[in-house]
Amino acid sequence: NLNASVDDAVRMYQFLVRGNSAENIILLTDAKATKQNILSAMQIFKKAGSEDVVIFYFSGHGGPYLFCPQNFSGGNYALWHTEVKNAFKQSRAKVKLCIADACYSGSIKLSQRPPSTSGNSESIIVFMSSTQTQTSQESYQYLTGYFTSYLIKGLGGLADQDKDRKVSAI
Repeated sequence: NLNASVDDAVRMYQFLVRGNSAENIILLTDAKATKQNILSAMQIFKKAGSEDVVIFYFSGHGGPYLFCPQNFSGGNYALWHTEVKNAFKQSRAKVKLCIADACYSGSIKLSQRPPSTSGNSESIIVFMSSTQTQTSQESYQYLTGYFTSYLIKGLGGLADQDKDRKVSAI
């Protein structure tokens, strides 16, 4: 069992709801974080408009090409990266952000749609705590995942190098 995943998910949730409406932000932890519930929660991506941002955040165990929800059992009930990609494909959001604090999470490959004739394009941003061959680490002393801890600090302003109150992924 991991010691920091639930706390990391709660911290990310708290960060996202700060200054935003919580009605479109779904937090699933512990027994609620099953594959079925995660897939069901991602149905909200379909409601997003073209100017919206959709975010998928996962903290937990991972394997090559999959995330391990609470009910994962030896390959059964794996949340496959292809399932996350399919949820993104069903969204009209202009910006889609996939964040995972899990081992081997870098094995997810998301592609960007080419620009349309009107010049609009879709941005898919991927922040992973590891490559497809690496494991991720958590701090037993502070009960946080190192990746999520620094991600929230960066998004909270420490990565704002020009002090314009914006953090860019580019």
